[in-house]
Amino acid sequence: MDELVEGAKIVYELSKKEAENINQFIANHPELHPAGTKVFADQRVPATVVLSRGPHNAGEERLAMRLDAPTPVEKAYHVWVSDLHYTNGAWHKVENGE
Repeated sequence: MDELVEGAKIVYELSKKEAENINQFIANHPELHPAGTKVFADQRVPATVVLSRGPHNAGEERLAMRLDAPTPVEKAYHVWVSDLHYTNGAWHKVENGE
């Protein structure tokens, strides 16, 4: 699984920091998720490879991974494909030092 292309369906594994950030977003936007929704570190979630311009459509269009969730597309969690690596059956965001 070396190459990701637009439209690819993948499995993404959340880091502890990502889970904390997503749970904070859910808490701040209760209208977007059912009550009691939480994610956890090491949780594997479905995602799709998309073309994105980044936050506020401010940058050049490039490939990103977007979590498949009920969140509106413009608020969905994205990670640039260039920041991902594949290990143990799932994609992960490259952290400093990896």
